[in-house]
Amino acid sequence: MEGKSMDELIWAPRMKLWQDAHERLGTLPEKYRDKSLIEVEKMLGAVAADSARLSWVQRDIEPEGQIMQTTFDSVEVEKNTEGTTETITYKTPIGTVTEAHSINVEAVKKGFPMQKHQSEHLIKEEKDYEIVEYIYNDISYVPTYEAYLDFENSLNNHGVPVVHLDRDPMYLIMQNLIGYNQFFYEFYDRKKKVDHLYEVLCEKAKEFTEIAIHSPAKILLAAYHYDGRMVSPQFYNEYFKPFLKPFAKELIKRDKYIGFHADADVIGLMDTVLDTGLIFMDCFITAPMVSTTLKDALKKWEDKVVIYGGVPSNLLLPSICSDADFEDFLKDMFQTIKDYPCRILLGVADNVMPEVDFSRVERIAEMVEDFKM
Repeated sequence: MEGKSMDELIWAPRMKLWQDAHERLGTLPEKYRDKSLIEVEKMLGAVAADSARLSWVQRDIEPEGQIMQTTFDSVEVEKNTEGTTETITYKTPIGTVTEAHSINVEAVKKGFPMQKHQSEHLIKEEKDYEIVEYIYNDISYVPTYEAYLDFENSLNNHGVPVVHLDRDPMYLIMQNLIGYNQFFYEFYDRKKKVDHLYEVLCEKAKEFTEIAIHSPAKILLAAYHYDGRMVSPQFYNEYFKPFLKPFAKELIKRDKYIGFHADADVIGLMDTVLDTGLIFMDCFITAPMVSTTLKDALKKWEDKVVIYGGVPSNLLLPSICSDADFEDFLKDMFQTIKDYPCRILLGVADNVMPEVDFSRVERIAEMVEDFKM
């Protein structure tokens, strides 16, 4: 990240979901049983790929190493679960709004942190905008720098935490508050309401960006899942860049690195993302999961950014990809890394899932060890 030359290729497969699920199910391969996550990573010649996360609103599963916590001052939160549906009601002095989540029973069995899918959003009609604005203005942020440092120290130089700052204001509106399906109708039918909510959230976000700027965290993610098929460069420049670019500038001043969780098809947004100051492409996803290839990215970005990724997670599944095709993919990927100027941290994007053929992860480890920069 500091732009210094490397004498070896570093890799960091995100192994936590795989290990947690198999430990819970009692199906870990024998040689990895009774091993910590760090021990498994070291056996694969890999470094840590774990992270801490802040959420705008509290979640049930809180990762280690957060740089701040969020609490409500006056908003009352009620949760109710019936079958596989969890309903969350937010009560404020000016009204009540509700969201719902579908519980994924299989994810719960495996101990996944992502156990729920949002099936109902807070904003359903015009009156909900004002209530949602009240909810977010009611949040208080408290720095938890010691928790972050404890987590960083626990890695013992095996890796550096990546702090997730959750959604930027507009993406929060699109994904969490309105939902993708409805958002573009709302944007055209109630644009003034959407714009006002965006302005309120941008103002509120200054509180947590200030904590992030002065935190001990070195690497922070502040952008997520922008897909060129849904977010045009024009829309990005109007609603994402005004929040992200000044934030990136302040972090860079302090020798911190701001990243983009690029688990989407970024084709069409490569120039725009670069101009924003995002220099770490976290979990960069490539073909065949999306249309963008690693070669596309390296032709466009060269060594101006750090790319973390390269191996799409679905290629670790024999049902998706034959052994011969998997070998061909790896040979092409490693040759591409040799042929183009790049700064790359090799990883499986987004995660090594429990269903993979783990011998393929071990095969990548062998090729990384043999790779010459």
